[in-house]
Amino acid sequence: MARPKKIDVSNKKAPGAHAIELNDQVIVRKDAELRERERLLSEREEKLSELEAKVSESEAKLSELKSEDAAIIDKVIDEAMKVSVEVPVNEMPLESIRDYRLYNERVRKINKKARSCVHLIKQCPVELHPMTRIVFQRNDQPENQLPVYVSNHLIHFEKTLFPGQTYDLPNCIVHYLADKGYPVWKWVERPDGSRYTTVSHKTPRFALRTIYEEAV
Repeated sequence: MARPKKIDVSNKKAPGAHAIELNDQVIVRKDAELRERERLLSEREEKLSELEAKVSESEAKLSELKSEDAAIIDKVIDEAMKVSVEVPVNEMPLESIRDYRLYNERVRKINKKARSCVHLIKQCPVELHPMTRIVFQRNDQPENQLPVYVSNHLIHFEKTLFPGQTYDLPNCIVHYLADKGYPVWKWVERPDGSRYTTVSHKTPRFALRTIYEEAV
């Protein structure tokens, strides 16, 4: 009677071993992909940090340049002010309304420091003031003329204005006349119920119609 053949089972794998091997391979591949992604992400973060450092350095340089420019501008202004202060007050130019304003500011400082009237305030001549052409009318007395006399630190102006006439007046005089009016009072009620009076508006005494030149 023949003997049964022996079956070699040493190389045979247990059921499900092949699937386990496939799962291991997938895990290894996924782990390698994850590590590669982490490496790329780390490189990107390093590059981003380098860019941020460069931007911060550029901003610091820009701020330093701005501060240097501001220091240079301040130095130029200080030197210009020193030069202007060194000019004697009697030699200051008086060719415009701005020159008169600077002169009077300087005189006030000198007089205040000396506690006496060392120099007199100078009024700017009428011809140096900016002018506005207006038609003059009176609302309070339409047929009466108006003598205007204004003398202050800005101007010395004296002139008689007739209703219906056109005049070239300095802007400060136009503002002076436009501000004249009769106050209109009104009652104002407080939150507690009490009341007080205040000026609501002014009824203008004069009508000043501006004349504009036609464009050529």
